[in-house]
Amino acid sequence: MLRSVKQHSLWLSLTVAMVLSLFGLSPALGTSAPAEGESTFSTELADLGQEPRIEFRFGLRAGTIIETRTSTTNETKVTYSSKMDLPFPKIPMVKAAFEMTHRAHILEILADGKALIEQSLTHSEGSAGEVELPFLKELVGVVFTYKMDARGTISDVTVKKGPGPSASQDAVDFMADLAPRSDTHSLALIMQPKAVGSGAIWKVHSITTQQGKELKATYQGTLTAITANSFNIVSQLTSEPTPEGLQPRVDTSGHTSAKYIKSMPTPQSFESAFTTKARMDMNADGKSWTQGQDMKITVNTESKIVSQAQAK
Repeated sequence: MLRSVKQHSLWLSLTVAMVLSLFGLSPALGTSAPAEGESTFSTELADLGQEPRIEFRFGLRAGTIIETRTSTTNETKVTYSSKMDLPFPKIPMVKAAFEMTHRAHILEILADGKALIEQSLTHSEGSAGEVELPFLKELVGVVFTYKMDARGTISDVTVKKGPGPSASQDAVDFMADLAPRSDTHSLALIMQPKAVGSGAIWKVHSITTQQGKELKATYQGTLTAITANSFNIVSQLTSEPTPEGLQPRVDTSGHTSAKYIKSMPTPQSFESAFTTKARMDMNADGKSWTQGQDMKITVNTESKIVSQAQAK
């Protein structure tokens, strides 16, 4: 059962978001107003970059198997502050570490040129301090299948349980609920019909509705290098101030760096660091204070081709 997963829903959500991003999956991009608690995204290509400009296209080959190893650290600290002399508890920082491995198998190249890709989580474990996090192991065996075209556009995502002893159906259902349904890979933003060069900039604007108010954030990616066979991206994430009256107040920032090569649908290398600070104003028995939670997440991955069919 997924009892242990539910007890660690925050860490699980972060883990799932990380897994989906490494699988090359991102939320749907649209312009409709978000429902309560949901997010919508709009995009813009702000700069085509310098000459020479290149029309980069992925060249995936059926039979290719890619293995990706991921290490993640999560540091969480609870803070208290007040103008009053209150006996706040001393809570130590909680440090968690995750290790994951997944495999991507390019099953075939379809008649329309899209690659049919299957990715599965083959290893997952972690701990918070001295405490093991067994819910991570429940995700092993979850399988994602999707299509990807030469520009990096992802479509037709499905989530299922793999053959043999693997993830529980509860874990599969949980992942399926969080997986995107109508998907556009953010990579496709720079793979425009127009060629792009070093210095190209694109932005993704997100809006999340909470209690009738909009939380806004911007992701900006910059193409730092591009050739016919590879490209490098660095990005920044910043959130706008939380609207007045909305609790908790959340501030998120971070950066990523990634390298992609023509023959792999997932990054050859990926590094990221994100910091989230949340503050909640509290009142009880005539006393007031602010409770906070600071969280820092770092992710590092390395991918390699472990098997590749011979070119015909």
